[in-house]
Amino acid sequence: MAKKTIRIESLAFNNFKGLENFKLKNLGNTVSIYGDNELGKTTIFDGFTWLISDKDSLNSAVFEIKTLDTLGNVVHGLEHQVDMTLDIDGEKIQFKKVYLEEFTKRRGEAQKTFTGHTINRYIDNLPKMKKEFDAVIDAICDKETFKILTNPRHFNEVMTWAARRKLLFEVCGSLSDKDVIAASPELKGLPAILGKRTVEDHQKLVKNRQSKINEEIAKIPVRIDENTQSIIPVPRGAEQLSVEVYEASADLTRLNKELLTLESGGGIAAKKQELAEVERDIIHKVNNQQTVIYNLERIRKQDIAALESTAFDAADAVTVAVDDQHKLQDEKIKLQLEISEFETAMHDLRQKWHAQDKVKFIHSASLNCPHCGQDLPEDQITAARESAQGAFNEAQAKTLSAIADQGKNVLNTVNGHKLRIGIIDTIVKQYNSQIADLEEKHQAAVVAWDKLRLADLPEVKPDPEHDTLLAKKELILDAIGDLNAGIATAAQEYREKIEVATVNLASLEADIKQHEANARILARNVEHKISERVLAAEFEKLESELFLIEKFIRLKVDMVEGPINSRFKLARFQLFTENINGGLEPCCNTTFEGVPYNSMNNAARINIGLDIINTLSDFYGISMPVFIDNAEAITQLIKTDSQQIKLVVSEMDKTLRVEIDINPPLKGV
Repeated sequence: MAKKTIRIESLAFNNFKGLENFKLKNLGNTVSIYGDNELGKTTIFDGFTWLISDKDSLNSAVFEIKTLDTLGNVVHGLEHQVDMTLDIDGEKIQFKKVYLEEFTKRRGEAQKTFTGHTINRYIDNLPKMKKEFDAVIDAICDKETFKILTNPRHFNEVMTWAARRKLLFEVCGSLSDKDVIAASPELKGLPAILGKRTVEDHQKLVKNRQSKINEEIAKIPVRIDENTQSIIPVPRGAEQLSVEVYEASADLTRLNKELLTLESGGGIAAKKQELAEVERDIIHKVNNQQTVIYNLERIRKQDIAALESTAFDAADAVTVAVDDQHKLQDEKIKLQLEISEFETAMHDLRQKWHAQDKVKFIHSASLNCPHCGQDLPEDQITAARESAQGAFNEAQAKTLSAIADQGKNVLNTVNGHKLRIGIIDTIVKQYNSQIADLEEKHQAAVVAWDKLRLADLPEVKPDPEHDTLLAKKELILDAIGDLNAGIATAAQEYREKIEVATVNLASLEADIKQHEANARILARNVEHKISERVLAAEFEKLESELFLIEKFIRLKVDMVEGPINSRFKLARFQLFTENINGGLEPCCNTTFEGVPYNSMNNAARINIGLDIINTLSDFYGISMPVFIDNAEAITQLIKTDSQQIKLVVSEMDKTLRVEIDINPPLKGV
């Protein structure tokens, strides 16, 4: 597959890290940029990497893009821009980023305030969102590959050893663990040990477990020593102590029984029994008296509640009757008002009837012919007058009849209202009598309730036998006191003996418990020793697994390091290190003629980096521009088929000077 070739056609900076209006154009295959320190050579590399990945040439996203003055203060109000045109197999594409300050005018403020930064992105002068911009770059080459192929130091100084190791395996073809195991019969048991884990993962697991086992084994002697120190010696054996505990317990039981016998002897028990019976009788008498008082109080409360209920019911009945009476009186007033209004209406109707009755017929028709103007015949005049008279009489009768009917209706309504008022007067008088009876009943109930509520309960005299029983109780107590006085001395001696026996038994039982505690401690020590042997056996098993893994690793070293190193002209890679104890650890250390990368001089590091870029460029199938910083330290650069931008420190050049070599480089040393 043909290799994709990417060259920088032009590269321009405006106020980027202080590099003002600097342009590189018509670049060839080799570009040398000369200048004294602090003139911006590394800034050119930073601008390239920032344009591609938002980071500087040291792979840091946090660096100062803005221009600073001589005191180190930021110069505000500038646009910070990097503009680059790439040639990709003859096709040109332009990328541009502009870093801007943002100012916002807040409400109530006259001036705009600095609120942050923004980055504008363009491809072929068309504005792009960050996602679109990055997608175009990733389509050309992913950002990590950009960094690897454009910076000779990135592989060895930025990437982790694990990432470098993984990449080398990818470049030189993957060698699976199964391939390595199949190459040696001694490793046939390894798959069963690994299970689903890789060799590296199982090795980490084994070492982690061995470390924990060592920690556990180291703790066991300390635990045993701590347990041993907590053992408290007991002067007698457990069997002898058990016999002594049994004898002491029997002696204590005997003394308690003898004391109980002594205290219950001499008639004291009988007197106590008699005292208990008298006290029960006294309690019974008191309870009976309290029961009588309780029943009297309960009956009085019931009577009070009944009278209270009667008073309340009577009061409610009075209220209901008064309300009903008031409603009837209100209805009467309303009817009287309506009667007054109806009587006024009847008076108006009478006047209207009389006025209508006085209206007389007047014939106003013409006596001449409406056509010729001659007098009408007498018979026609009489017929016309009679017809008009009849119509008038009929209309007059209807009008008077209608007025009369209205009067009759109003009169009927008035008569009905007066009848209802008579009924209401009768009912109101009945309510007066009813209300008086209810109020009398209510007052009687209130008086009876108040009298019963304030009355005292009847006196309940105590049972005459109560005082007799109290006197009898005093006599019994005196008798018990006399009996106790005679045996007090003997009982005190028994109590002293019981106290001594109790202390002795407690001491013996404490020794028994200490024996048991010591036995548990010794048992735990035995468990610790067993655990120590189990852990040691597990450690030996893990050691055998680790030994087999290390055989695998050594074989893999032989199978991998040779093919990998053969792909590079100068660089050699140490993929495993041997520990002091003989074990192997995976790593990825770059060397040149046996010298580790960290011990190489600057020239060797750059050439080793270029050698790695050559191989990786072939692997990825892409040739990228390579930036070589501090190129003045190298007398002979390894050649690449990549475009080289050399950044050379030159004290004599006080401004940046550019030399362009258009001849294509040849790969080789």
